[in-house]
Amino acid sequence: FRRVLFRSTTMPVKEVRVKTCVEANHVYVIAPDRNLTISDGSLRPTKRAESGRNMPIDAFLTALAQACREQASGVLLSGTGSDGMLGMQAIRAHGGATFAQKLESAKFSEMPSSVISEGVVDFVLPPAGIAGQLASPSAAPAAVSGGAGVLPEQPTVHAPSGEVGIP
Repeated sequence: FRRVLFRSTTMPVKEVRVKTCVEANHVYVIAPDRNLTISDGSLRPTKRAESGRNMPIDAFLTALAQACREQASGVLLSGTGSDGMLGMQAIRAHGGATFAQKLESAKFSEMPSSVISEGVVDFVLPPAGIAGQLASPSAAPAAVSGGAGVLPEQPTVHAPSGEVGIP
């Protein structure tokens, strides 16, 4: 994913292997053998458990919800499985905003479909629409009124899931 991101953005792309202070306009990628949490403005890698089911997206989004509360925004893009469901629920429970990729634009629709069907998503958009909404001043989580909103069609861009971008 890292090589794809290097070619897809002008922002610095950093693989997080040690505690890293979050900076604006950077993209952070989880190291292959790690999970991430966030607290006090820093990304904190943790070693993956040797056994059991690994749910790195749930772990990160739940930590984000606890750290940022109503200022958190969760984005779930193309992927398989249900990782992300608990994290998106946590973000909503703390008053943050949640976004899922529009199913027609997702290469693998299982992850976005699971959160959409459970009603834990505020906006369902193609990736470019999610980016536009997050960049909009009106995208502040406090402006989100519950329920899935489908905004006018935006051009679709493809990006791998699992990366965390901090605009």
